[in-house]
Amino acid sequence: MTSARRACDQGLIDAQDVRTFLTHEFPGCLDDTLQGLALRKPHGRAGDFEIIDRIHTGHVTADPRHRWWDQLWQANPSAVAVRNRKRYFHQWLGRIEAEHRGANLELVNLGSGPCRDVHEWFSVNPASKTRILCVDQDPEAIAFGRGLCADHGNRVDWVQANVLRFIPNHPVDLIWSAGVFDYLTGSLVVLTLRRLWRHLKPGGELVVGNFGPENPSRAYMELVAGWHLHHRSAARLFALGTEAGLPVSSLRVDREPTGVNLFLHARKP
Repeated sequence: MTSARRACDQGLIDAQDVRTFLTHEFPGCLDDTLQGLALRKPHGRAGDFEIIDRIHTGHVTADPRHRWWDQLWQANPSAVAVRNRKRYFHQWLGRIEAEHRGANLELVNLGSGPCRDVHEWFSVNPASKTRILCVDQDPEAIAFGRGLCADHGNRVDWVQANVLRFIPNHPVDLIWSAGVFDYLTGSLVVLTLRRLWRHLKPGGELVVGNFGPENPSRAYMELVAGWHLHHRSAARLFALGTEAGLPVSSLRVDREPTGVNLFLHARKP
């Protein structure tokens, strides 16, 4: 993949040549693998809710001819990082709930996707008093998440909306966005952070995820899956937070164990 990426950069081939080769040489891989989903994009983009959920669950196709496609995908550092950010969400929310000693908290999950993280949180923490509003612009993602979280319906609400325009109707305690900011330009990141900050309660916390530049899977994601993200360093995330007018003292950047997925935290005074 590194060699193919270098050849693309030199203009010797382009990314579509790589994907055409794969679909020609391995047509069966399109049937029921993550690679096939990424190439076909049945939901319109590579990072859709179905791909994210299959990463979360460690899906490997039952077809013995093509299992290695999914095994390769699931072993990629980017896939490991996506699974790690689910655990990161659980650990963060657990700390916040402990800090607030069981208070009723309101959390907005912006770009909620399949909601596997929400479902597993309430499955493991049935006494949690946090109420979560899941916001996504994809009606299929909303329908999937609603079905997955059916047993937790009294603690999960749903809104289908453009996540870049969504505004909570009242200030909330927590805002979490795992993967939206990977797709935003710097100017949109600034505008979105500024808007979300205004709708956070005093003492509340905003956390947004973003893939960092040290992503060993980047060439594979872009060439083989057609999955393009805005990779940002910790310093760049911090700078975007300050450009949005968030107090420097409120900001910190954390990461999950692989170091691929970074998280900008902003705690409101």
